[in-house]
Amino acid sequence: MAVTELAYRIACIVEEETGLTGHDFEVEQPNRTGDPVRAAARPSGASDWAQQHST
Repeated sequence: MAVTELAYRIACIVEEETGLTGHDFEVEQPNRTGDPVRAAARPSGASDWAQQHST
């Protein structure tokens, strides 16, 4: 989960610096107020693919 928390922190910095608003479409929540724990618990399509093809 540490990677997801870091990604959300970076996204917030980018939002503050650019004035843009980010959205995590994997879990349908905004980056600024979203829950990184919830995002970390949801494997992405890339993660699913990697697990299926790594064996």
